[in-house]
Amino acid sequence: MVSAAKRVFRLLLLGALVLCGAASASAFTITRTSSPIFYFDTGVNPQLRGMYVSYQITNTGAAQPDVWVRLDTSGGNVTLAANEDGLFQFGPMATGETRTAFFYIQATTQTATPQSQTVRVFPTRPPATELASASFTMTVAETIQANANKVVTTVAGPDPPGLGGIVTMTVTGATGSIGAAKILSFTPASFAAWRADVFELTSSSFVLSGGNNGTFVNQLLIPASAITSTSNTNYTLTYTFRATGSASAPIAVDPFGFLSSGTQVKHTTVDTVYIQPPVNSLTMSKSASAAQVYVGGIVTYTLRLTNSGAYDSTIAEFTDTLPSSPATPTYVTGSSAYNGVAIANPAVSGAVLTWVGSFIIPAGQSRDLTFRVTIPATEGTYTNSAVARIGSTQIDGTLNTSDNSPASVNVQAVRPPTITLVKSAAASGAFVPGTDIVYTITFSNTGGVAAQSLTIVDIIPVSDSGTGVVRTTLEPFDELHPAGRRRHLRPERDLRRMAADG
Repeated sequence: MVSAAKRVFRLLLLGALVLCGAASASAFTITRTSSPIFYFDTGVNPQLRGMYVSYQITNTGAAQPDVWVRLDTSGGNVTLAANEDGLFQFGPMATGETRTAFFYIQATTQTATPQSQTVRVFPTRPPATELASASFTMTVAETIQANANKVVTTVAGPDPPGLGGIVTMTVTGATGSIGAAKILSFTPASFAAWRADVFELTSSSFVLSGGNNGTFVNQLLIPASAITSTSNTNYTLTYTFRATGSASAPIAVDPFGFLSSGTQVKHTTVDTVYIQPPVNSLTMSKSASAAQVYVGGIVTYTLRLTNSGAYDSTIAEFTDTLPSSPATPTYVTGSSAYNGVAIANPAVSGAVLTWVGSFIIPAGQSRDLTFRVTIPATEGTYTNSAVARIGSTQIDGTLNTSDNSPASVNVQAVRPPTITLVKSAAASGAFVPGTDIVYTITFSNTGGVAAQSLTIVDIIPVSDSGTGVVRTTLEPFDELHPAGRRRHLRPERDLRRMAADG
C-alpha cells in the first residue's frame, strides 16, 4: 500500500507539474529598452516633464490571440501622463514573437527615491487574468539645455492624417563630444500636454553614423556598450505613430534627446512643429441575410466598414453585441470571415463578440466582416448592434467619433406556417372510365406567419386500373416530384381529372 506521505508527495508533484504546464503555456519575458532615469527640465518654458518609456515583450510560451500590456506606476512622483491610458494592444502574438509597448509618463519633481513601474501582460483587454508581470524602478534627474545641440524635426504622412493611418516623425541631429557616461536617451515627446491619446507611438528606429555606427530598433536608450567612441556622432531617429484619436487643434511635436556632455546630461533644443488633428473617414453599416427568419434558423450578419478617405486605415477591433431579448442568439463557430477570408473566432464574453487584429480598409473602398448566428426558438424582434475601434476611438454609423451611434439591424423571428391540406372527391366507390371526377382541395394555416407563394402538387396515379391512391403534397414550385406528374392548383379551384389518365 502507498503511505499517506507518499500520496501527499505525489499530489504535490502533480500540482507542481500542472503549474509548470500552465506557466509554459503562457510565458513572457519583459525587458526595459528605455532610460532608467527620467530626465526633465523645469527651467525652460514649457517645462520638460514628459517622457516615453519602452518595454520589450517576448512570448516564450503558446501563441496568444490578443495580447495586451498595461503599465502601473507607484511612488507618487512618476505617473502616467494625463493623456496616457496605460494600455497597449499587441493583438495576436505567435510563439517566440517579440513586440515593444510604449507608454508616456510624467514627473513632478526631482527625486533620488526609486519610482516603481510594473508592466503586466494580459490575454485580452484588462481587467483579465494576468499572464506575466515585471517590476522596474527609475529616478528623476534635472537636466539643462545644450543650446548648441539642436535637432531638426520633420513629419511625414497625410496632412491632416487620417484616423487609423500612420504618421512618421524624423529627427536628425548630432551628439557633439560624448561624455564618459555615454548616455544617449531619446523621447519623441517631452511636454506634459502631449496628446498620447491621439497619436500612439508604435515603433522607433535609431541610426548612428560618424563617431559611432549602428541601428537600434524600438530602443529609446542606446546601450552604453554600443558607444565605442566619444567623438561627435550623427543620428537619425524615426518614430512611427498611429492616429488613434481626435483633437480640436493642431498638436505640437516636441522630440528631445538627453546626451552625455562632459560630466552632465544635457538636452537638445527643438523648433516646434505641429501635426494637424486626425480626420475620420470611416463609417460602419450592418446588415442581415434576411429581415425575417423562422425560429431556430441561422442568420448571416455583415459588418461593413467604408473608407471614404484618400488614405488606408487600420481597424484594431470589431465588437458586436448580440441581443439578450427576447432571447440570446448563439454564434456559429468557424463562421467568421474578413474580406472573404476565414478568420479566427471572436472572443465571446456573454453576448459580446470581439475580433482583434489589423483589419485594413483601403482608401475609397469597403471591407466586410461576416459571421453567422443561430436564432433561438423564441419569437420576436432581435436587434443586433456593432462598432469598431481604433485605439479607444469608436467607429460607428456616422463620421462623428463622439456621438455613439452603433450600426444596428433588426431580424424578426417567427414560427413557420402550419398548413393543413384536405382532399376529397365528389363521389366515392368505383368510377366509370370516361366520366369526370371532381376533386376538392381545402387548405388552411393554423399557426405561424402567413404562408405565401405556395404551390400545391397533385400526384396523379400512373396506373390505368382506376383504383390508385390520389395524394396531395406541398412542395416548392420548382421541385418535380419523382413519383409522378405535377399539377399546380390554386386555392378554392376545382380540379377535374379523369381517373384513367395515364
